Amino acid sequence: MRTQGTLVSALALLLASVTCTPVAPSGHANVAPAKVASTTPAFSQATISAEPSRAGPMRISTRSPRPTRPIRTRATSSPPASAKLHPPSVQTGRPRIAAYNSLDNAGLNASDNTLFTSTPPDSTGSIGPSHYVELVHSVIGVYRRADLSLVIKAGINTWLNQSPLAQRCDPQIQWDPSSGRWLYVVLECGTTDEGFLFGWSKTSDPSDLVNGWCRFSHATPGVLPDYPKLGHSGSYMIVGANGFDSSSQFVSAEMYWMATPAFGDASCAAPAVNAAPTPLHNGNNSTLTTTPVPVNSTTNAADGYILSAYDPSGGSTQSKLAVWRLDSAGTLHQESDLSVDPYSEPAPAPQPGTNPTLDTLDGRLTQAVGDPSTGMWTQHTVNGPGGRSVAAWYEIKVASLVTSVAQQGVIASSTDFVFNASISPRVDALGASIFYNRSGSGTFPLIAGQTRISSTAAGQMEPGEIVLGTSSAADNDLSCLPANGGPPCRWGDYSGASPDPVNTNVVWGSNQVITANTTTPAWSTFNFAVIYVGAATNVAAAPANQSALVRWTPPAADPGTPVVSYTVKAYVGSVVTSSKVVPAPDSQTTYSGLTNGVTYTFTVTVNVTGGSGPESDHSNPVTPTARATFPSSPVPAPTREPAKPASPAPLPSPR
Repeated sequence: MRTQGTLVSALALLLASVTCTPVAPSGHANVAPAKVASTTPAFSQATISAEPSRAGPMRISTRSPRPTRPIRTRATSSPPASAKLHPPSVQTGRPRIAAYNSLDNAGLNASDNTLFTSTPPDSTGSIGPSHYVELVHSVIGVYRRADLSLVIKAGINTWLNQSPLAQRCDPQIQWDPSSGRWLYVVLECGTTDEGFLFGWSKTSDPSDLVNGWCRFSHATPGVLPDYPKLGHSGSYMIVGANGFDSSSQFVSAEMYWMATPAFGDASCAAPAVNAAPTPLHNGNNSTLTTTPVPVNSTTNAADGYILSAYDPSGGSTQSKLAVWRLDSAGTLHQESDLSVDPYSEPAPAPQPGTNPTLDTLDGRLTQAVGDPSTGMWTQHTVNGPGGRSVAAWYEIKVASLVTSVAQQGVIASSTDFVFNASISPRVDALGASIFYNRSGSGTFPLIAGQTRISSTAAGQMEPGEIVLGTSSAADNDLSCLPANGGPPCRWGDYSGASPDPVNTNVVWGSNQVITANTTTPAWSTFNFAVIYVGAATNVAAAPANQSALVRWTPPAADPGTPVVSYTVKAYVGSVVTSSKVVPAPDSQTTYSGLTNGVTYTFTVTVNVTGGSGPESDHSNPVTPTARATFPSSPVPAPTREPAKPASPAPLPSPR
């Protein structure tokens, strides 16, 4: 819940205005370090059932000087007649990324909210051994990993056995391989709330939403721990938050950590909650830390890490990331700041026609995933070339307790704004994928992704992007209305990306699109899994009698995703006449069964376990004849694809 995370009941939407009313100031109480804090088990039982409607105020907190946004009205609007759409601009080159086993499915949507209607959804999720878990502001969904079919969904209050009237926001979920269970944190965001909920699943199966979870709460007197971010090490779950006092004034970032249970322990013993002393400052010892983001560890790393971008609000330009390390004994250490390319706060993203702009956030980090030795990855939306927002990403490594930036890059478009990104490495540490929204004057908001492998040039992703979800309309919901502080319209404060612990070359994600141009929230989410798949190049053919010899250059090798075969297609003009599968590692084939006197071209597609790459360019045309014989060398001997492909997006000059 950053500036709004708007929650209104269906009854309020129909009948009344919901006013965001700040409570009276009470002063800020620093959170002192504590081995034992006011941690209590939450309700131990829950009933999965429909929840009643409710209207009422919610607490609003904000770090940036943006007004709170009360909600009213059901009025609808349609896309303006003047809106002219062009096809989404795709990053340069054929995409080296595919949906793993075609997993790219619709997830939760605005109609799934049982008690509260929320906008935006702030969609996130995580993959585990047998399930994918998705969270939006007020709903949890559990899916089978094999096909992303829904197992169960429920309101968050029902899942966590909270009062039906309780306001709960900003849920976070992660799979923890070290304890073999799922971890969560949820903000208590009611008018007088000061605390958060946290806990874990009793086993690796998250689908028992009644009896399968250990639930705890932690009070933070005098502080609302807004925008909680979740991470973990091999021993602790770690929570970072922005602390606001009861008058909605930012006072300090907050950091908490709790020991996770041993593998197989389902006792639900309440852990001690440890807290960093406040106020927290960056490494320069003068500016306040904002939005600390713990790293979601992909391994059983003994040390946990917390990252924060220096705050660029107020028109400033920053170039530092602050770093903390939580050691295996539970002691927090502040490390040296990291220097990165200069960045500043992004502008809102346009939509087609006269539709309102979209909020692209304020330059904060929103999530981080990885391992200290093989690479921790994080990102944020910042200002880019032409005043368009871009997603700046970083890989950070630790060697002998020295932290450094291994590489950094940006995802940018020459026409659109890129925002609301999430990034994750693969568990095998041989690549990473990034997901993001993209919107512009000719593009409704969409979800797209790119990937890289270990041989990709530093600071780059592989050429091309995959479009994972598209909006059928512009966002024009309640948050866009001037009465509610808009425009810009509220968009997701974050999205999700997580590494697959089973298929270690796969990355999963969640993000949002819009399905209707109405003031009633009309968001919908997509959940997806992606894999790197290379492209064959230099396809060439030589004619023979009723056949042709076809050769190609294999893609850059990815040890984690070996090529299993190639699909070769024969074309007459633009029509496919036949195809054949050639097992790897062969990179040529005699294509038989052709008709003499007919001119053919050929394409080659790379196949890996779980997906296929883009179809190659067409070969040179050839015409088989009875007199044709294979030349000794019909094409130059193929060489491997260059290890440093062209950039899919230009790097900006220092901002």
